[in-house]
Amino acid sequence: MLITQSPLALAAIVVTHIVLDRYRAAKYLVWARNLLAPASRRVKWADAQVNQGSPVTVPSGLANALVIVADNTVHLAINAAAPAWWG
Repeated sequence: MLITQSPLALAAIVVTHIVLDRYRAAKYLVWARNLLAPASRRVKWADAQVNQGSPVTVPSGLANALVIVADNTVHLAINAAAPAWWG
């Protein structure tokens, strides 16, 4: 059962989900979130790239969980916003 039958809303959901999952955008979101830390604690992308966007001091299981939470949060926000705007 679809929440909306608007072709534009459905297209926005499908396209953004493909892009987010294909390019693992949540990893970049987690890294960008870490840029809010004080300058002395910021991690360079080259260091964070090996650990899902988190510093290498973060356990890999926790880093993976953070990426999953960020990814699902973005997906839910898109799923809610697309029908609200175009549905």
